[in-house]
Amino acid sequence: MLLFPAALALVVWAVWSPLCRAPFLFDDHVVVEKAAVRADGLFRGLLREPRPLRALTHRLDVAVFGPDDAAGPHAANIALHYLCALLWFALVRRIGRGAGEGAAAAMLFAVLPVCAESLGVVSHRKEMLALAPILGALCLVAPCGGKPKVAGTAGAVALFALAVGGKETALVLPALAALCICESARNGDGKRDGFRPGAWFPVFALAGAGIALAAASWLQVHASMDSMPGDAAAGLGARPGHLSPGTPLARAAVWAAWAVPRYAVRVFSPIGHCLDPATPEGGPGAAAAASGFAFAAVWCGAAAFAFRRRSPFAFPLAWCAAALAPAVFPPLLAGGGLAVLADRYAYADAPGAALLAVTAARRLLRSPRVRIAAAVAAVAAYAAFARGAAVGYAAEDSLWEAVLRCNPRSYLAHHNLAFSAWKRGGDPEIARRHFAEMAEIRPDFVHGLQSYVNFVSERDGSPAALRWLDGRMDAPGQPRAALAKMRGALRSAGGDFAGAEDDLRFALSAGADDSAVRHNLGVALQRQLRWKEAAAQFAVSKDDPRLPDDAALAAALGGTWAQRPVPSNGVSRVVVVGDSVPAGYDSANPGKSKSLAQLLNEKERRERRSGDRFSVRFSNRAVPGSALHALPEKLPVLLRPEDVRFCLVMSGHNDAFAGVPPALLMRDMADCILICRLRGVEPVVLGPIPVRSAGDRDRAAQERTLEAWNGTLCRFCRENGVRFLDVRDVLASDSGGHPERLLDRFSGNHLTEAGMSRLAAAVADLVGLGGP
Repeated sequence: MLLFPAALALVVWAVWSPLCRAPFLFDDHVVVEKAAVRADGLFRGLLREPRPLRALTHRLDVAVFGPDDAAGPHAANIALHYLCALLWFALVRRIGRGAGEGAAAAMLFAVLPVCAESLGVVSHRKEMLALAPILGALCLVAPCGGKPKVAGTAGAVALFALAVGGKETALVLPALAALCICESARNGDGKRDGFRPGAWFPVFALAGAGIALAAASWLQVHASMDSMPGDAAAGLGARPGHLSPGTPLARAAVWAAWAVPRYAVRVFSPIGHCLDPATPEGGPGAAAAASGFAFAAVWCGAAAFAFRRRSPFAFPLAWCAAALAPAVFPPLLAGGGLAVLADRYAYADAPGAALLAVTAARRLLRSPRVRIAAAVAAVAAYAAFARGAAVGYAAEDSLWEAVLRCNPRSYLAHHNLAFSAWKRGGDPEIARRHFAEMAEIRPDFVHGLQSYVNFVSERDGSPAALRWLDGRMDAPGQPRAALAKMRGALRSAGGDFAGAEDDLRFALSAGADDSAVRHNLGVALQRQLRWKEAAAQFAVSKDDPRLPDDAALAAALGGTWAQRPVPSNGVSRVVVVGDSVPAGYDSANPGKSKSLAQLLNEKERRERRSGDRFSVRFSNRAVPGSALHALPEKLPVLLRPEDVRFCLVMSGHNDAFAGVPPALLMRDMADCILICRLRGVEPVVLGPIPVRSAGDRDRAAQERTLEAWNGTLCRFCRENGVRFLDVRDVLASDSGGHPERLLDRFSGNHLTEAGMSRLAAAVADLVGLGGP
């Protein structure tokens, strides 16, 4: 009894073990990385995943093997495939077929090359996660010659839910259960016992559960990266491989009819894999659709005829039709039909095809010895082809090159080869050529166009990428909304935030209203200092887990700042950053100049009254000669301690006289304020001090520049609820309208000791530390 499972395990490992040397491929790069992020909690948010069972297994992979080990997950795929083959053997025996027939069908299914994609791509184990529970459930509800038990039906319903959690195509289980019960009745001692009402109870129970699971899986499919169409709302057509949900029923049926015969041929094809065959331009023609419909009609007619004659061909023929139906025409799913043929979609069809071949051999070959020899020869031949396919998964490029040899117009193969050559440091001209071929073959392949834009931007610069996008935008039949999104992102990265806003608003008006567009528009508005408008955009996109924490960002942009509680040690720090002025410099008192932080600490110690307020400690973090553009990078480190209460940001002469446009300076100041607020620290902006004529400087022109910059800072802080200290006004009021008296005579752009003391007193008043 244990001989066959051991032999099957040996064959499966001998054929598919080369996959353990394969890297992560195709969708693995996204799916496994996502699992790695969430591996700290295996069940956290699991029910919100589009395919919870698959998500759980990937999290287990990361927890057991680590995020970078591909050998372990591939071995798990091989083990799942072995389990499916073993369960298929058990089911064939359960419905009344002979042990030899079941063993041959299971062994042939285990080595079919069409299974290579489902095993070789870790994220495609969803096919096995759906089929294994289906086969287990069928073993429970299809006892040969008898009536299923209630406990078995309950177990089948539980396995049904598990299968749908692997992939929603498992919703076909009730139909397969009916086939198994009919076949079990045909092979039983009493041929009509299986048709009593009690025997159909499991089918009714599974059908009822299927309605509930279909409603749940509908929501899952719409969230699934594998089943959701692309930017259909933006008029961009369907995601490669799927038709959009609004596809007319007649067109979906035509696509399905075109795909059916190709799937049937692919099941027994020994030659590698065909991930993206040549698809008809604009859809299948009348002849292709007619041939597809004729093929499907002949197949279904043969199955019906076999059922009427109680032929052993009835069950495998009907199994193939039922298992293939969700892949080519799933009325409950978002993708109304398939435009791309992929081997993994035929995985559930392969067991029925193997049994069909074994049944045909059993009828055609009368001699048992000849049948055994033929079975061994077929398994050996397919095993050799399957092992070759497994070896081919050692490198992703070799797979796509094989696809191009079969179909030179495979836009997906061109894209992936170009992407690989680009990212792995290959010949950039090879990448450019494949990208150009992809864009010509499939001009609405949005994901590929985005890759092309990124490549051109990196290799030739953003202006070249913008010129390429401008040319595409004006061409007819282009996905203009998606191209506008790409152009908006490039313009934003280049500092043209007004242009980025125009592009993103156009994308929204064209129907591309998704969280990423809203977030990018919010960033463009924020960089234009329109914080309230930005907060409104962030509020719309805050629920997308792929984007930054827009809820916190919106609160920070909106000007809200919750005062932090007093630290347990009773000490709260105030950090002072800016140019060299807060550091202190006085040529009249060399070596005795005190920084703004020192003066504020002395004042705080003098005025501290027990029980009146907690202690404040000022820390000087001024960097001599620094400017605003250098502060956003340094602030996250300076504000790391938990007891920071205020951050004084001083903008000085280095900013005003650097020749940088005020709009760019204000974006740097906005970043500083944003960083402070996101860390719960209240920002306080200090304006520039006056300037004293020194050498050949034109004091009048410099003063006009400083006055304009000071006014810009003042307006910005007033509009966004930020505390602002007009240092020029403070010094002028304390010097009788002659602030130059408080400026150092040697440098002309630092404060004397008296001027620094006056600045310290004004800061103390602004942050609420007491009198002068």
